[in-house]
Formats: sequence, structure tokens, C-alpha cells
Amino acid sequence: MTRKLASVLLALAATACGQTQKVAAIALVLTPAVADPRTSPAKHIPPIVSAAVVFGDLKLDASNPQDFSKGSFNGSTGAKVSVTFTNADGLQTVALADLGGGKYGVLNSGETPVPQPQANPKIPEDPKLTFTPGSQYKFTITASDGQQYFGKVTPAEPTKIKELEASASGVTAVQGTEGPGQINQLDWHVNADFTVTRDPAPAAGTTPDLGFVAVSKVKLDDPTNPKNFTWVNLDKDSTKDLIDLVSGQDSKWRTTSVTVKGDKAFPEAGPYAVAISVVQKGAVSQNLFTGSACIAATGNGGILNVK
Repeated sequence: MTRKLASVLLALAATACGQTQKVAAIALVLTPAVADPRTSPAKHIPPIVSAAVVFGDLKLDASNPQDFSKGSFNGSTGAKVSVTFTNADGLQTVALADLGGGKYGVLNSGETPVPQPQANPKIPEDPKLTFTPGSQYKFTITASDGQQYFGKVTPAEPTKIKELEASASGVTAVQGTEGPGQINQLDWHVNADFTVTRDPAPAAGTTPDLGFVAVSKVKLDDPTNPKNFTWVNLDKDSTKDLIDLVSGQDSKWRTTSVTVKGDKAFPEAGPYAVAISVVQKGAVSQNLFTGSACIAATGNGGILNVK
């Protein structure tokens, strides 16, 4: 999911640029735990914390800046990228690895490293990278010429899915995940729509944070494969979605509930992970193109056993 979010941010930055400028898309992401209820006890992957940066020179055709295919992005390799934050152990600084093409990343998947058979190159693990809501994360990009660029963001607390809480009708714990890290599950039906309701609901009179919902097939042997996703409410390849986000016409991602289209999300039987990521927007340094962005996405979710 981190790479998908970074791709979205890069496309957002592209919508208003008609000349070459330095651009950065920065994302800090907490991906919720996922389990496979077909195994006993259930095999599961704990929450994954990841940080990703896409950095380089961006140039679009000034006559048609909304057509990303006519523009060009040249990723800047050789930069030194790090993120600094404070957790229970004090001040931490974690380096992001150069993955090539202007992409940088690092993740922490707990005691059991997450399989990455589709990732090329593999994203390195660093156990020091933790996710602390309310703590500011500062990203520093030092380009090969010594110029520095910055981004900062403070992640929000996770938002629960009301329909997958332990108190909801029909919800049970996935075997072997009981306790503080419990993963909930609910039986569902092929092609049936599913409602995702935020809990707690935003306070009256306030604007909800951006909330992106994603559904993916549970494949613990290849969890990072983007082909696992069956439905999302933000299409990184949709020009309209990207323009709506850039222009502030983002109300459809600020609702208290989202209807997941079952014919797309649940086309066949099997377990599916349903997640909601609440997004906080941060700030970037003035020497980056104004379309650059730094975000934190706090994910939470559960499992639907589709039959």
C-alpha cells in the first residue's frame, strides 16, 4: 500500500507543473494486521510500518499539464533520506534505502519479516521504525549536490470499522489472534456490498479526515503484490480522482461511511482484508515544488470470510 500512496502523491504533484522542479512524494503508513482464517491456528502478519519517498525532477507539457503520460519524471538517485521521530525509547532516526529510480523506502513488519516475492528490489527492514500517533515525523532528503529538502507530518490515531468491531453482530476473533492484537472476522457473501463505517464518528460540526478504503485478497505468501487488491475508493490512475484531491473537491473521501461494491471487491469465495486508512496531510519545505506532499496514513481493519 505504501507504493500505491506514493504513486498517488507523485501524480498529485504533477497536475500543476509546467517546468522542471524538484518534487517529493512522502508517505508514512501503518498497514493493519492481517490473518488467514483458513489455517489453524491462523497464520498472520502483524501491523507493518513503512516509510516511502519518491524524489526527483518533474516536468510536464505546459500546454497539457493534466496529461501525465506526456510529462517526464527523472528520479534522483544517490540521495540520503532519513526520518526522525520520538517514541517510547526516545529520539529515533531511521535511514531509507535507495531503491533506484528516485524511490526510497524502509519498513518494519515486527518479529517475522514480511514476504516480498514481488518486490524488486526488496524493501529493507529496520526494527527502529515505529508508528506513534501524535508524534511528529520529520523526513530529511539530502540530494547528491548537498541541497536538503524536508517534509513533516503527525499521524492520527487509528479509526475502527464499526461493522468489524468485536461487539458487532456476527463478528468473532480469528483463532490464534485473541488478545491486544486481536483480528476480527465476519462471514460475508460473494458479490454482496459491504458498508465501512468509521468509529468513532467525527465530532459534530467537524470535517472528517481523509479516509481511503481498500479490499485485498488474503495471500500471506505474497502480501505486497498489488494484484491482491480488488477494490479501492481512490484510483491512482484516475485523472478525475487526482484532480479532485488537488483542487480540494475531496468530500467523497471525508464521509463517515463508504459502500464497498461487492461485485468488484468480492468476486469469489475466500478471505479478504478490509482496511480503512485515515490520512493526515503534513508540510514540505519551500524549496520543493508546491505540489509536493507529505502524508501519514493510519490503517485499521479486519477480515471478511466470503462464501
